[in-house]
Amino acid sequence: MATNNALIRRLDEIVCAQLDPEGQYLTEMKNGSVDELLQEIRRQLTELRLYLLDSVEGLSSSATLDAWVYHHASFASNLCQRLSKYYDRSGYVFKESRRVGYRQVLTKACGEIDTFLRFLQEQYGKYFDFDLLAPFVRVDQAVSNFKKRMDGLEKLYELEGTDPRVIDFALTPIRAMVKNGGSVSYRKLRYFDKILSKLEVILEGKPDEPNRAMHEALLGINFNQPQYIHYCIRRLQEKLTEQWDKKLDTPKSDKDFYLFQLQTFNWYIKAQNQVAVEDGVGLERNIETAVDQLNNYLTNEIAYLQTMIKLENGVLDGLPVAPKLKKIRLNASTKEAAVWLRSGMDSDYFKFENNEDAITMFCAHFSTVGTEDVSSKSFRPHFYNPGQAPVGKTIDSLDKQKGSVRGLLK
Repeated sequence: MATNNALIRRLDEIVCAQLDPEGQYLTEMKNGSVDELLQEIRRQLTELRLYLLDSVEGLSSSATLDAWVYHHASFASNLCQRLSKYYDRSGYVFKESRRVGYRQVLTKACGEIDTFLRFLQEQYGKYFDFDLLAPFVRVDQAVSNFKKRMDGLEKLYELEGTDPRVIDFALTPIRAMVKNGGSVSYRKLRYFDKILSKLEVILEGKPDEPNRAMHEALLGINFNQPQYIHYCIRRLQEKLTEQWDKKLDTPKSDKDFYLFQLQTFNWYIKAQNQVAVEDGVGLERNIETAVDQLNNYLTNEIAYLQTMIKLENGVLDGLPVAPKLKKIRLNASTKEAAVWLRSGMDSDYFKFENNEDAITMFCAHFSTVGTEDVSSKSFRPHFYNPGQAPVGKTIDSLDKQKGSVRGLLK
């Protein structure tokens, strides 16, 4: 039996040299030679498989076996990716009649390598790297399978109480793969199959609350797509508002609303933590799980609400908090209020050490039409450089006040 390296070199030579659409070997090859070439690929892969079975018993550790399986799986996967590139390049290398036959050869060769990869996956699944790219024949089979299954899932949209957006979120990544094809990892293919299986169970069972069933199913397989998480948060906020509005038959305080939200968010955390989540699965690998993303949002909201409730009670971290005082609201614009304050300072009616103290005190205790919290930065220019229109309106306001004061004379 040939050595491991010799078998790999021979397979690499066949794919890289003899199947290259622009190579001389392929140009001169006849039908009989094609069959012999495919047989040669099958023979080399069979020998490689036997070699692995014989040699794996001598490996000393799990880490060594992991590296051994990865070495051969990545080699086979890379061969298939090269065949995929040849497949695409044949579009401008050959005329249609020759291109069809050539692509059939590539498909058969890729199928032989895929069989070897299936062997590795089934025999050494614990060590198989599912982030490797799947052969294009495996992707094509999956596309055909997914198309049929998604057609059958169209009936999900007809279930009473179903939000079509949830179904769209779940199927969008699969639809994109079906439409675009290209390179797809084993992990993604397995995950897409899992999504479809979950939705098929829901369609068959016809639950009373299909949206809740789909949400729990997606959480259970860690459908951690950020857009879906944002949708869940929006829906949670909408439902909370709807439930609170139903309670408004009697007057409620801000504290009541905080407590209601606190109770609701804690219930959601409890419900989500009761969902059985499968280990090691997920749509996106390098971001937080769906449950963690939702719980992070909820815990942040809970912390905020707890602080607001403490402030409403006048206590924070065990210390009394001064109540927030209401501001004096003027029936004047910010520009007019600046003129009024300036006139009071210039006439010595207001007693402040300087203009800046007056501006700071005004912004802290007064509000104007359309502006609850006036900032010193926006107020200051109108104080020092008042416009003529605000000056005129302020004069009119002071004249009215003058008339009111005269009315107090007896």
